[in-house]
Amino acid sequence: MLDQASIEKIEDSIAAAAEEKNTKKIKEAISINPEIMKCDIYCPPLRGEALSVLMHLAAHSNNTDLADFALSHGADIESFCSLPPGKNTPLETAASQGSIDVVRFLLQNGANVNGRQENVTSPLISALSMSRNSEESKTCDEIVRLLVEHGADVNRLHRNMNLTPLDICRMWGRKEIESFLIEHGAIGESRESIDWDSIPGSGILLHVETNAGHVLPVVLHHPQVDRAICFRQAIINKKFRLLFTHGLFQSTRPHIELYSLLPLKWPMNKDVMESNSVYAFPALAMVKLISTMRDQLMHGFFVERITDGWQSLPWPADVEGLALIDHKWPKTQDAVQQTSDDDEDSVSLLLVLPLSASAVKKAKSKKSIEFFEKSKNSKWHQVVYPDI
Repeated sequence: MLDQASIEKIEDSIAAAAEEKNTKKIKEAISINPEIMKCDIYCPPLRGEALSVLMHLAAHSNNTDLADFALSHGADIESFCSLPPGKNTPLETAASQGSIDVVRFLLQNGANVNGRQENVTSPLISALSMSRNSEESKTCDEIVRLLVEHGADVNRLHRNMNLTPLDICRMWGRKEIESFLIEHGAIGESRESIDWDSIPGSGILLHVETNAGHVLPVVLHHPQVDRAICFRQAIINKKFRLLFTHGLFQSTRPHIELYSLLPLKWPMNKDVMESNSVYAFPALAMVKLISTMRDQLMHGFFVERITDGWQSLPWPADVEGLALIDHKWPKTQDAVQQTSDDDEDSVSLLLVLPLSASAVKKAKSKKSIEFFEKSKNSKWHQVVYPDI
């Protein structure tokens, strides 16, 4: 067992050798003290398991030899370090540092081109976000092309800023790569060219935009749902993320759409949508409702975690059930939500409300009608999913 003094000495040797891109010295330091591979080490600015640190050192310094050494000794190609925070994968680190050789190496060895689904940024966003001189910009543009050619999500939102890669490209003045992104399906916040009248159900989008918050440009699909139905997002008061269906109204009578309210920084992107992670649960719950219970979608509908067919979903820890609520949006007249029997074209937006264990008891009690009626007038903060 290595003592702290020995670990620090090896750390210094590895850090110095990494700065020199001298993989031979790193291998020698490890071969003399193989126990170090089981330790957490600190090589500024990185701290974490030794193999993870080696992977990220390689990504920082564009050292494919070191990356290959770490990978051949069992490093996780998606590993992250405890420092710096953020859980960046080696690919994201390499993309942010302009390490094109390591980017290429990692992609060839199966790295996820989009990084971790819950991360603030993606490798593509990281590559676009770096302010560089003209020579570095050329390398960065090569990395962008490489990532896109390997299937990078060109419309992955920055988790904090809610901007697309194209938005970030424009923000940094990266005109030389802007047209390439557009050619590969990238969209941004520019709305001048949108023909709202050509979008079926555009009134729903305009209603959300006017009465809740800004509708983001990204359109998400789930493989189990007809592509006529998509998922959109809107930001409310810079505090919440509204996830809602768009297109469901065309196949329901009366016409409805579903929505859930998420914490602002809840990740919602293509990788999340196609996964079975807890972050995907709000979308998966709506997919389940659409796919199996479309004719039962009305105010007061209720399911529990233990309901047959629902147990396999990745339920968040503090959510024990879901209810559909004809929720009256705070501080709005809700012209779209307020339907009438003689208006066949009106659309109701039903809230998919997450229920705690205590709320489930109320929904099952003799006072359930009172509970559901009271829920109609809840404030935004009372209907949001618990943060994970």
